[in-house]
Amino acid sequence: MNRRKSPIFFKKLSFTVNWRKTLGLSILLSIWLCQTSFAFDPKSDSLNYQPASTVSDLLTQSDLIVEGNFHPAHEKWKLHQVKDGYEFVNTVQFFTIKQVWKGKNLTKIRILLTGLDPLPPAKSPLNNEYPGEFAEGHYVLFLRNIDGTPFFQLTTGMQSVYPVFNNRLISLKGAGGFGELDQLTLKQFGQTLRAYQKKAFNPKSYIEKAVTREMNPSP
Repeated sequence: MNRRKSPIFFKKLSFTVNWRKTLGLSILLSIWLCQTSFAFDPKSDSLNYQPASTVSDLLTQSDLIVEGNFHPAHEKWKLHQVKDGYEFVNTVQFFTIKQVWKGKNLTKIRILLTGLDPLPPAKSPLNNEYPGEFAEGHYVLFLRNIDGTPFFQLTTGMQSVYPVFNNRLISLKGAGGFGELDQLTLKQFGQTLRAYQKKAFNPKSYIEKAVTREMNPSP
């Protein structure tokens, strides 16, 4: 014999369902608020960089490793923050990609850079911390995504920038650039990156072999 459930039962059931829905919505709202509160704002937040200790670490930390060209500044925002008498400025530059070694096969990206106004003296360490806008030219860059924005940033600051001259990378050693990448051709650089992704890799030995093969090609 089926017994009809009392109205009190349905009220309790309705209360339980509504309570669970409310709790679920509250949790989702809290997560969204946390993400929103910590989202990077290019119009008010400055970038900070943590240098990598090895090329392997730099490779691992980067979402995108590319060769291409910087273009003039596209957008600029003064952040109303000051350090040692210099005002922080965020700059967006377009970068046209010629070759991708790691990451999505993109052709043009926007890179966000934090710099100072006015520019510090050339030998000031502040230039390495806050490089700002780059001159137009040919570069190899290590980059990572800035979460919640359409921009990329240098993975570890100036250490992530390698100008290209006569098809060879120039390591900015005074800014923390890695010496083992200095004077590599673009082909050698690509071979070196692939080798760094393998286990039990001796970078010095591999680079020496790559340079030897380049100088003494087999007939």
